[in-house]
Amino acid sequence: MSSKNKESSTNKNHHVVPEQGRWAVKAAGSTRAARVYDTQAEAIDAAKKATTKNGQVVVHGRDGRVRQTISKSRADELMMNVWKGIYAENSAGHSRTRKAG
Repeated sequence: MSSKNKESSTNKNHHVVPEQGRWAVKAAGSTRAARVYDTQAEAIDAAKKATTKNGQVVVHGRDGRVRQTISKSRADELMMNVWKGIYAENSAGHSRTRKAG
């Protein structure tokens, strides 16, 4: 595998862009789609898997403008785990204190 091919398969950043009524995942700087999906959600999931640590998934809307940036840093991962834990604790507490009726 050449270094050019290796670089594109392990790119730090990926873009989810509209392409002919579907959603394409493109490595940053690439003009060709790595893969095309029927839904934006499928494309985002694939881009997250393809993006390396400390990289980003840049999600574009149907108009091509950047809609969202998803960071894949270790710090973000840790914060998300903390948030999920707090949310789960709060949700469990609320479900126990609700009155039937």
